[in-house]
Amino acid sequence: MLKKIFVLLLALSFTLAFAACDKDDTTSEVSTESQAVSEAESEDESDIESEVSEEVLSGVVDGTYYGVGYSFDIPEGYELLMEMEGKIIFMGEDFSMFMTMIADTEKSASGYTEEDFFTDFGDDNTDADNMYITSFEVVEIAGMDAIHMEYIEEYDEEDEENNISQTSYLVFKSGKVVVVGFYMTEDEIITALMDSLSIG
Repeated sequence: MLKKIFVLLLALSFTLAFAACDKDDTTSEVSTESQAVSEAESEDESDIESEVSEEVLSGVVDGTYYGVGYSFDIPEGYELLMEMEGKIIFMGEDFSMFMTMIADTEKSASGYTEEDFFTDFGDDNTDADNMYITSFEVVEIAGMDAIHMEYIEEYDEEDEENNISQTSYLVFKSGKVVVVGFYMTEDEIITALMDSLSIG
């Protein structure tokens, strides 16, 4: 109850203060305050627009995935599973998967090495200690230079059934390299996805 009385007294004192002001001063103050509020709203709106445009740059829209700097058509039956530390993972109804990543590079496909791959994309789970590249050849994908890479990820030295054989493509354009890695994915799905890939 005491708070309500205090708020009413405060409101009354502001009203009396404005009523006591000269008319020209009031207009000036209101105009200045209105301009300040308008500028603040404008800044807030531009921040919101910036955030929205970044969100639109990355995500799924009408069956196409838009990453920062690249896009591709999502194969039928696949859904975005997770986005984690720059890795985008999709899973199919049959539990096949593919993953995408992007990095800056000054090299072309012909000058890119296995060591460059581990430098650009290696982590605690993907490094030269448990990943054995069996094929690393320059190809062309959708008119862009690329590398077709086959490799085995070894998770159990004693039981080969726990090791995973995978196919990846590293596609180069405009100072970027996009990696698309496939696991248990049918060839026609790989071909359709890679043909739809756009960088830049």
